[in-house]
Amino acid sequence: MKPPSTRLPKSRFGKLRPWILPIAFVITIFAVMDRPFDTAALRGEFRAGQTEDALRYLHSRPSDQLPPDIAAVNWWPHDARQQRIQLLREQAATDPDESLAYPTIVSPLDAWRHPPTEFQLREPSDKDLTLNIDSLDLGLPVAKLFIPAGTQRIPSTALWVPGTSFVMSIRENETGQVRALARFHLLAEPRAEELGRAMRTAHNLAPGGASSGLLTALVALNYEIHAEAIERLNAVIIDPLAPTETVTIARELRAIALAEQGLDITAVASLDN
Repeated sequence: MKPPSTRLPKSRFGKLRPWILPIAFVITIFAVMDRPFDTAALRGEFRAGQTEDALRYLHSRPSDQLPPDIAAVNWWPHDARQQRIQLLREQAATDPDESLAYPTIVSPLDAWRHPPTEFQLREPSDKDLTLNIDSLDLGLPVAKLFIPAGTQRIPSTALWVPGTSFVMSIRENETGQVRALARFHLLAEPRAEELGRAMRTAHNLAPGGASSGLLTALVALNYEIHAEAIERLNAVIIDPLAPTETVTIARELRAIALAEQGLDITAVASLDN
């Protein structure tokens, strides 16, 4: 009869073997995280058209390695964008925030660093309308503007008070019914200047051109200055020198910015057209 085999005691190395890969992974992560922020490497990725890698690099940096005024920015790396866009498509298909049945104000919305110079509808009105603007903080009317049928853009003649929120309502002249409500906030000057500095900091991280425009727009998006983010993203999208990857990211970020404004149907259309 064969004697039962005797299990030899494990060596110290043998006991540690199951933990080698996890330990090595943790060490690698800490080694990467401990590296100082490399602006030259970031600019190199942008110049090579590796925009996804550049955003992933920014996203992976500890906040104390980034300039303080942009340390809290969400850089929207690839996976985060795709999750948000999937949610946007589901929302727009089942329970959209935006209605195509009524006039819709698309500008100004949310936060603004500078006073708006015009109001804009999603499409030209097919009826005569009246736009009323009131100060939420002061409880006072600011302006009353007539919108003739066929009009999409209305010049602003109002006097704006910085640091104040405003509500806008659109009524049909014929019926008097309210067809649209929206609001926006004009930032106080110190806050506007602070965010302006943050946008310049982000701009200077990239080598210029479309990549700098993209980072500036990301800061604006992060601080809910959506109209300015969209304006800067549009400039990236039409830039003939912008790498294909940069343009694709800009289109996705523009859709996210539109969705954050409550314009989810418009956002999906901007992706598909």
